[in-house]
Amino acid sequence: MKLSKTTTSVYVRRFRLVETPELTDYHQQSINVQNELWDFANKYLEATYGYKHLNRKFVATVIQKRYILNAIKVKFAQHKGLLKWSPKLGLHSQAADELLKTMLTNFGQYRRVLYKASLMTIDEKLAYKNNEHSNNRQNRSWYRKGSLNFLRNRASFKTVSLPSNGQIEIKSAHHIKIQGFGIVQVVENIKNLKGSKIVISKVKRKNNE
Repeated sequence: MKLSKTTTSVYVRRFRLVETPELTDYHQQSINVQNELWDFANKYLEATYGYKHLNRKFVATVIQKRYILNAIKVKFAQHKGLLKWSPKLGLHSQAADELLKTMLTNFGQYRRVLYKASLMTIDEKLAYKNNEHSNNRQNRSWYRKGSLNFLRNRASFKTVSLPSNGQIEIKSAHHIKIQGFGIVQVVENIKNLKGSKIVISKVKRKNNE
């Protein structure tokens, strides 16, 4: 999330939401879709920009990132039987954007590591695979060095992040409107935040339950 050049400080506030069956169900559904989207996008990026395609330039500009981000969302929606991204998927479009933006940044970092690894000799790659220098305990191939993990063995996201984009609203002293979640009740009094610029919201289950 980019902040304006005039921004001098950012504060983090944590509040407790009043749990309802609807809130719990939507949050869990969003988490499930995020998990699926992460693995789907990771597989797509590896197939498109992975070690077999190091000669292919990775996205660099905002326009390029937006293009590939939208392409992944459409492909995922079609994978789920829809023509394009829809609320029917159970994850707000802006939450998907936030997840994929982070993924593109991380994958770009992986590509830089991957390129350096590709310059290793055959013997060096074999030594890395065999963990001869105690730097690869999982005995991964050279092209997995620094790669993004797939969510296996019940690994999961725990938080749904939504950039405000001017849509998060303080509705009353104890109610806030968040994209996808609708108007939710807050235990604490948030009246003092009325009129404040909210940058991003992160919704997380208490104790990861």
